[in-house]
Amino acid sequence: MNAPNPLVEEAIATLRAEIFRLQSSRNMMRDANAALSRKDYAALQRSGFSEEHIAELKIRETSGLKGFPDYAMRNNNSNIRYLKKRIAVLRSELGFPDSDMCIRNSRDQEVGIGDVRNSST
Repeated sequence: MNAPNPLVEEAIATLRAEIFRLQSSRNMMRDANAALSRKDYAALQRSGFSEEHIAELKIRETSGLKGFPDYAMRNNNSNIRYLKKRIAVLRSELGFPDSDMCIRNSRDQEVGIGDVRNSST
């Protein structure tokens, strides 16, 4: 194993923080779309949406569109996969095998890099 590189370790920590932010965003969009489909606008308020944002989401929903479109979810998931792969590369530079790599997702579940590698198919 290589000597610890503080810059690489800091980059990994930054990437993990970004993954957590993107996962939180994905969950928020998914939950908001579910609340909109149930017409549960109070749930949107409890989630921290402003009245203005809820009004915009209602307009999209009444037009037959999702509050948060599918492409936003796909782009978000793609970014998460990319960042996880980037962490795997950085960890390999530190000499850690991929099998040691686990990231906790926003639902506090461990997700190994092996789960990510073939997810683009």
